[in-house]
Amino acid sequence: MIEVVSGAPFEKLVESEFDELDAESQWAYAFVCFSDSELIFQKRGIDRADLLEIVALPDQPSRRHHTAVRQLISSSSA
Repeated sequence: MIEVVSGAPFEKLVESEFDELDAESQWAYAFVCFSDSELIFQKRGIDRADLLEIVALPDQPSRRHHTAVRQLISSSSA
C-alpha cells in the first residue's frame, strides 16, 4: 500500500527511513523489523529487557536504547 500511495519502491522507503536514524536506533529498527512486534517477541520468549540487551550490543542499554525500543515497538504494533 505504501508503495502505491508514494510511488516509490517499498524497499527504498524503508532504506531511507533507516538511514535517517542514529546508530542505536538503526539496531533497534533492524531488530524490530525482523521480529515484527512485541507480541512476536513474547511468543519467542524475548522480553523487553532481552530486546534492549540485543539492541545495545556490545554496550549496556542506555536511555537512548530504551527510547528507541519503546518508540519502535509502539509504532510496529499500531
